[in-house]
Amino acid sequence: MELLYRLSLQAYASGIKVASFFNPKAKKWIEGRNNWRNSLRSKVQNLSEPIVWVHCASVGEYEQAIPVLEKLREKKQISVFLTFFSPSGYEHHKNTYLADLVAYLPIDSAKNAQDFLDIVNPDQAIFVKYEFWYYYLKELNERAISTFLVSAVFREDQHFFKSYGTWFKKSLAWYDNIFVQNRKSLDLLKEIGITNCSVSGDTRLDRVLDLVSTSEEFPLLQEFKKDDKVLIVGSSWETEDEWVIRLIKEEKLPGWKFIIAPHEIDEQKLLKIESELSVVRYSNLSNDYKGSIVLCDGYGYLSRIYRYADVGLIGGGFNSGIHSILEPAAFGMPLFFGPDNKSFVEAFALKELGVGIEVSSYEDFRYAFLNLSNDFEKIENLSLKAKNYVRSNGGASQIIAEALAISLN
Repeated sequence: MELLYRLSLQAYASGIKVASFFNPKAKKWIEGRNNWRNSLRSKVQNLSEPIVWVHCASVGEYEQAIPVLEKLREKKQISVFLTFFSPSGYEHHKNTYLADLVAYLPIDSAKNAQDFLDIVNPDQAIFVKYEFWYYYLKELNERAISTFLVSAVFREDQHFFKSYGTWFKKSLAWYDNIFVQNRKSLDLLKEIGITNCSVSGDTRLDRVLDLVSTSEEFPLLQEFKKDDKVLIVGSSWETEDEWVIRLIKEEKLPGWKFIIAPHEIDEQKLLKIESELSVVRYSNLSNDYKGSIVLCDGYGYLSRIYRYADVGLIGGGFNSGIHSILEPAAFGMPLFFGPDNKSFVEAFALKELGVGIEVSSYEDFRYAFLNLSNDFEKIENLSLKAKNYVRSNGGASQIIAEALAISLN
């Protein structure tokens, strides 16, 4: 199995190298790792001890790490060395205020792990959610460097729990503690003999609670909303775009306005939506706009404008998995999303509460939305349930940061 693991990583690296000739993201993946040993040696010298190495696959995982690092820095004077696997994670956060040094993680191999740890020599290692790099974990264990996995989620379909999962299970035993998000994950681990684990909750809840408490205001959107109800279509893909276009065209919805925020913002997509609906782009929005549809044409503010919506249709449920539903839930709104949500603990919880509404077709969505759109009392009740879910499940970051601080003593 170890040989198969090595070969699969080699094949992956070779595939990225070929793709780098025509794919900009793959090119950054390669270039970011060129001559990494010499680059790290020169930069690590500027770090003071203790050094905490934090590894995140990409942007989403770093969002989960942020509240933990903020609280850990309040407790301990540390240097944070942050690594990413993906170019998107690195590019978004290479200048983050929470890290003293940011770099790409070299691909997992025995030689790379040895050289990497020789150079960095961290006092502690923190991996986020789904990071199980065999050789790095093995080397950390052999050097007796305290190693933690935070905000982890486990499912029955993962290889650890299969008949062939014995070899993969080794890496789980090398963590000092695995902080899992829920009891189900804990029970799955204990069923295969992994006891170095505990339930702490999801650190993203702390992140979104901070977002709600410090969220900036958008006066133009407040003026746009006025006393009307707003349906926001967040991180929409083609399916959700088609649904909201059809809904607006076919139904009479007095008292409702709409904010459409596509997942990928390019001119072709924006023009297509504009050809179907009478909209104003957010960049052109003014206080005298009399229409009912705002089309977001920029990045970086979606999570903060959820505060101006009453109901949400969240994209990704027919593609690669739903986009984050915690931000809109924290601002208090019932949510519609597609069926590709099984890997998301919060989707299951919100469905149980009636706040999350899974829809598999336009007719499903239309029927559910129309039933809700005239029942303002129900919207308010679901809003309170959504807010209470996020508030009552916060606190994971404090639990984890305390444990990390103790291990650094």
